[in-house]
Amino acid sequence: APVETTNKASGGYIEYLDAFTAGKQVQFAGNFNILNETGQNTIKGDAESGVQADYTIESGSGGEAWTGKFVVSGRSDGAPLNGVATMAVTFMSSGPYTYTPPTVTP
Repeated sequence: APVETTNKASGGYIEYLDAFTAGKQVQFAGNFNILNETGQNTIKGDAESGVQADYTIESGSGGEAWTGKFVVSGRSDGAPLNGVATMAVTFMSSGPYTYTPPTVTP
């Protein structure tokens, strides 16, 4: 998280300490059609319990991924549209994670 340094001399603007973060974390928000599938049921259970669980989050772009412990939070269910309900959640890293950069195709 960035460290805020706002003071009276900031002229009403929010300011942060340059090139420094107090903690390294990644967050991902996603929307899903709610299905009764094992993977989604695991995500729902983790959101309810607040447990830190092992996840790999893939961006869908050239194999880019983040692997580590994540906390699932912020579950929000949407009303069904044409019989399909939706769910939104946020995955927040907890502790170290491994980043896999995307492969670039020429």
